[in-house]
Amino acid sequence: MKKLFWLIKKEIKSVYKLLILITIIITLFLSALNGVVNILIDYSKNFENSLNEDLKGLSFSVNETDFDSFKKYCDDAVVFATLKNFTSSTTLTCSNGNIFETEQSKQEGDVTVLYSFNGKIVYNSYKLKDLYEKSNIGLQGRWNENVDEIMLSTFVARELQAQVGDKITISNRAFSVCGIYDFDLINDTEELVNIGYYMISVPDNIVADYIEVQFDKSYDTYKVYNKLKHKGFDVSIFFVYETYFENVRLMEMVLSIFSVIIFIAIIIVIYSFVSILLMSRNKYICQLKLLGLTEKEVFAVYFLIVLFMLIIATIFATIIGYFFNSYIMTLCAKLFDMKIKATLNIYLPFVFLVLTAIVTIIAYFLNIRKSKNKMVAQMIKEQL
Repeated sequence: MKKLFWLIKKEIKSVYKLLILITIIITLFLSALNGVVNILIDYSKNFENSLNEDLKGLSFSVNETDFDSFKKYCDDAVVFATLKNFTSSTTLTCSNGNIFETEQSKQEGDVTVLYSFNGKIVYNSYKLKDLYEKSNIGLQGRWNENVDEIMLSTFVARELQAQVGDKITISNRAFSVCGIYDFDLINDTEELVNIGYYMISVPDNIVADYIEVQFDKSYDTYKVYNKLKHKGFDVSIFFVYETYFENVRLMEMVLSIFSVIIFIAIIIVIYSFVSILLMSRNKYICQLKLLGLTEKEVFAVYFLIVLFMLIIATIFATIIGYFFNSYIMTLCAKLFDMKIKATLNIYLPFVFLVLTAIVTIIAYFLNIRKSKNKMVAQMIKEQL
């Protein structure tokens, strides 16, 4: 072990100028990588938190589709749909003979006012149960659980004189009244706002005019919105949010590409450094082998030299990268009035150190393999 450290010390003295130069270059690249990745992580964290806090109740629509085609992405969401023939201009006929028009007009002077009493198609009814347990909405009966069930608001139930257990016919399809809820209370409930004057259950494969999706956390809504858009679904959201999301995606994409480019540059620098180091010390390596050093011991000498350089570069890069990240986060907070701040993601330096160490090992063995014939010739020459 003493012999190994003596050799390392001797080699560092021999190539210290090259080591200092490469350490500075690697430090600069690692600082940029550290800063960019920290910004990406911090921005994502802050975006997630602010989206959940500021846009609680954010939802999006999937147009002209059926729930069956994308429900695997929405197992945890509250999902409602609108069907043209069921939830807009239609008539509800109760088994007691009373009817209720979903679009009604009222004459006010010379103006005819149209009142629309639209309903919703209910999916993921267990999510509604979860929300009901947290909220008092004066529910008589229960939530929709089966296909061809209907829930009525107190307003519609009163007009129809309907009770739980009655049959309601809509567009030649019969629904059983499973529950009656207080519409005023349900619209005062933050989690269940504007869910319609009646709610029906239909099979998942019926094509809807549009299907509305909302998760407990707005960030989950954002993620699934992006995923469905990427999968080719016709998704839509309020245009202000769409522009906002596009800017977020663009920023994340640019930062990710920039990170990859910087890391590729680091790989090139490390590979070039190892190549130059081994080429310049080729004769010395041959002498060490003639003196009895094994391949493993030679590798240990040069790997530990590069590792020592990488540790120093990583320490300085972490400090510089943090200040760079802090500056950018402070600038964003002022320019966009955002509640964000930089954090020191302590695991990143270790990740970068491990990755660069792996690159060093690969670079070493690739270069050793290429220069093996030259080394054999050099060793023969040294023996003669």
